[in-house]
Amino acid sequence: MNIFFKSVLFAGLVMVSSSGLPVEYAKAGQNWDQGTITLVATKVVCNDESLLPNWGAGGFTITESTVANFLVDKGDSCFLEEGWHFQWAQDDTSNPGDNTGVADNPWTTFGPTDSNGRASTLIDLSESGSEFWVREVFQNGYLGFSGVTTTENVSAEMYCNVDVYHYDNIDLISDVEDGGTYYCVAFNVNTAGEQEPAPDPEPEPEPEPETSPSAPSAPMGSSKPGSSGTYNQALGRTCGLYMDRFIRSGRVNDVEQVVKLQTFLNQWMGSNLPITGFYDASTLQAVNIFQTQYADQILTPWGLSEPTGIVYLTTLRQINLLECSSLMLGIPTLVAWSSNPNTPSELETTVVPSQGVSGDESEDENSESNQENQSASVIRAKEGIGKFINFLKRLFRR
Repeated sequence: MNIFFKSVLFAGLVMVSSSGLPVEYAKAGQNWDQGTITLVATKVVCNDESLLPNWGAGGFTITESTVANFLVDKGDSCFLEEGWHFQWAQDDTSNPGDNTGVADNPWTTFGPTDSNGRASTLIDLSESGSEFWVREVFQNGYLGFSGVTTTENVSAEMYCNVDVYHYDNIDLISDVEDGGTYYCVAFNVNTAGEQEPAPDPEPEPEPEPETSPSAPSAPMGSSKPGSSGTYNQALGRTCGLYMDRFIRSGRVNDVEQVVKLQTFLNQWMGSNLPITGFYDASTLQAVNIFQTQYADQILTPWGLSEPTGIVYLTTLRQINLLECSSLMLGIPTLVAWSSNPNTPSELETTVVPSQGVSGDESEDENSESNQENQSASVIRAKEGIGKFINFLKRLFRR
């Protein structure tokens, strides 16, 4: 350890210790290296690269329901693959590179995936620490990884927990807690043995179906209350995720996603919003009303009683469930906004809501982020330590 590193580390520790950690967090910090966690990795193979998700620029946190949600409208085009292995190693382990098969010690191999495409392992925190790397054991005959770039998306893809970035074969799981379960998913396309398909036989003519003049027409996939559900009986298709990006006032939001949000609020809440693609004060106010109406599903998991105006984990989940009731979306892992790398970046000039919007919806990072935690003081201390440690690690990683 060189003198510069020691100096930075000492200064950081002094800074953190002087901030006055809550008692409950100080005690928890003493046990970061005790206990076990469960790591679950799933392998998905598709028939064509265009079917892969392309989440390298950021996406949802990888949870137990991620794979099911992805496969919901893929039919037989994407499937769970058995026979794949994965590896994990401590966070100070160097990257062995993409497409290298089994990496040597200190990488620990687990698997293979079963008929459900899943492989799992128990990891002792005394061996892994609070964060560690995960990679897959790549097999020949499959599409390779394009690397860390987020633009060359013709690539194999692997994502873990909140590290939903880049097209490389190494992902970081961080801030683990004793007894927790953390998820990875690896997507790929089989490029070996591609053959020209045999011509389809000439179809035999089918008889005209008998219909009754008085029979009602089949519903067209409506998911509104009182309808027959989300299955499109006319086209034989099921619905998928309606929205997949987070939205917040004063951020660089995805315009298409804001359009979907405004359309949703008009249809479900009668908000009568102009469809602009901008997350303005009237849209924020409509989100507050929506969060209040579905408080048990959106606010209660966070321990909140007042709306935040932030379209985040539980709000996005409720929107998708209302638009597609057949989705099996459980309560997501509750990660603080400021700790999630998939949130949109701040505008250079923060947008301040106009009059008529409650002061609770102002863009005060501390006040709103603290609302999204079960214990605000614990999370603030944890984020301070995490940011400092991540700063140090970036000096020596990748």
